[in-house]
Amino acid sequence: MQGNSNLYIDESGSGALYEKRKNYRFFSMTGVIFNKEEPEKAYHLLNKWKNTYLIRHNLPLHGSDLFEDHIDGKTKLVKKYRKIALNKINIFSKAIDGLTEIIRSLNFVTRIYYVDLFKVRTDLRLNPYIIGKKQNIFKQIINEDLNCQLLYPVTIISNYLLAFHEKYINERPSRCGYIFYESQAEYNSIIMQNFNQLILKTYGKDGNYTFGDALLGISFLNKSALCPGIEIADYIGYCETQLLRNRHIKKEIECSENRFKILKDNYLSFKSDMNIRAINVSQECIDRLRKIRIESKHNKKAS
Repeated sequence: MQGNSNLYIDESGSGALYEKRKNYRFFSMTGVIFNKEEPEKAYHLLNKWKNTYLIRHNLPLHGSDLFEDHIDGKTKLVKKYRKIALNKINIFSKAIDGLTEIIRSLNFVTRIYYVDLFKVRTDLRLNPYIIGKKQNIFKQIINEDLNCQLLYPVTIISNYLLAFHEKYINERPSRCGYIFYESQAEYNSIIMQNFNQLILKTYGKDGNYTFGDALLGISFLNKSALCPGIEIADYIGYCETQLLRNRHIKKEIECSENRFKILKDNYLSFKSDMNIRAINVSQECIDRLRKIRIESKHNKKAS
């Protein structure tokens, strides 16, 4: 890999943190590091794939669009996939095989970090996790009992991803890179705060932090941006999250059994070969939130 080493970040399961209509068990964020030239190659390959299989090929690829049925907000009818052919299982399977081949042909490294919100609730003795109970969302209970640390999973995972990027660049002294992130209004301030802390460390008194000199900047992209790095991160993160749901709580699987098998078989076929790792950081999240709770109670008593 030559040129800039850019980090592309996407999340999965964000509705578990702040949307009343969703109550997912897992929240994850995926980081993909491409060099400067690789996204251009990915763009052309994905564009050719979209022209073949998707009816609206000028839109970004989202894993959920391929595997899940979506309800139209106005008509309340199930939206079909972007091309009718994808409703035919043999053509659908061929399309996902083609997408897998594209991913295999690209040169990148990736990490996935996730938090099990069920474990967070159980270990901290918060309100129990109940699927579909709209009033029992993570946002509500975390704000009531843990000093409004609603998005702490975002904080801890984004720090891990930035450290992953830092390590990659520092191991290659000639490298530098940007950070690209699919904008989420609820998360942007946290991502910027973590990014600024990296810069401050660079020029801090410790003198042992070298990442910032090679860090060119951060860019927030909207969901309509045709960014191949984000699209690949989205697809890999979606696949891993679906596997987690299938392993622990199958009621959260939102695609048909046939489509899930296609997703699982294709993802596992390249996950091991490409050293894609999914790392559970739930315990660290719990330990930090437990400390916040103790500090909050102490401050209340002191006041």
